[in-house]
Amino acid sequence: MDILFLGNSHGYFAFNPKIVDDVTSMNSYVLGIPGESIDLTYYELKTALKYQKPKIIVMETNTASRKMGATGYFFRYIDDVRFDENKLQVFIKYLFPHQLADIFPVLRTRPDWEHPATFFSTISRYVRKFNSQKIDPNKGHEVFWNVISDDLFFDKSQHSKMGSYNPPQDNQEFLEKIVQLCKEKDIKLVFVTTPMLENFDDNPNFDDRMNIGNYAKANGITRYTFDLANLSQIYFLDSQHVNELGATVLTSEVSTYITKELGVSADEAKIAGYLKFAGFAFKKENNDNHYKITIQNKENSANFVYRWVLVADKKKLYEGDWSPANSFSFDLPQARNVNVEVEIQDVDSGYTVKCVFSIVKEK
Repeated sequence: MDILFLGNSHGYFAFNPKIVDDVTSMNSYVLGIPGESIDLTYYELKTALKYQKPKIIVMETNTASRKMGATGYFFRYIDDVRFDENKLQVFIKYLFPHQLADIFPVLRTRPDWEHPATFFSTISRYVRKFNSQKIDPNKGHEVFWNVISDDLFFDKSQHSKMGSYNPPQDNQEFLEKIVQLCKEKDIKLVFVTTPMLENFDDNPNFDDRMNIGNYAKANGITRYTFDLANLSQIYFLDSQHVNELGATVLTSEVSTYITKELGVSADEAKIAGYLKFAGFAFKKENNDNHYKITIQNKENSANFVYRWVLVADKKKLYEGDWSPANSFSFDLPQARNVNVEVEIQDVDSGYTVKCVFSIVKEK
């Protein structure tokens, strides 16, 4: 493993290791669970370094500001990580010592001692899972195609500016443990802050925002950010996360940062190919029951083709062929859920991204 991404959903939504590997000729992976706080990131890193020696750690900084123990998401860590001293630390921190079923999920199965075969079969599957060498084909990355709704985008984007705050003391202690561990192992550490629309003050799962910029500067750690102004609505899944189109652009940029930090060259032609997907926007129009969606792209020289699909209540009502047509018109069907899907393909590279628009009838 050459490159290890750490963090919570802000990281594993935004960074696609397949793109990183393609443009750097290195091997990368994303580790993280939903709502992950900085203490879990630390224990996760300690466990990973028992088996891997990455050249660089890329930590998405949202985890540094997350309240520790604010949600039950730490069960994902407990369920998925091999049993070791790090897993035990998480158990002691968050759970009562007598709750063995929280360390060993198999014990949540109530045995029928008159017919014990099912119970022992469950144990067997659990053991095989942890002995398995199967690798997630997406390398830890989560793929989401949906585009944030107009209501959420235009509401939350009005609150995108975040002030500077002092870091929560407990969070800073675990952050410093991560920094020290990387120094001991001679691993390069960089911070990356992914874009979001929602102000931290609006979210009860956050303590005061970690002033990660000042912390990075004081400790000689490089921190990279992204210009929110360069990302239109089409790049967001919701107010806190980018979708796969957004991940394509962010990953391309962060790949450039990584190779710069390591002093190695990247495949500039491939990066330029992925960055063709920057600069997209869309326009949605309707006249009563008639709708039209147009994909706009400021990269006029790029050679894109599109394939449109209309889905109502999970049934395809229309599926087009690949064509240069960047707009799609339709009459809104009588259905509870209506989605318009569009695949966008760069003809030169063959790389394809999908966007899914949920259509809500105007009142």
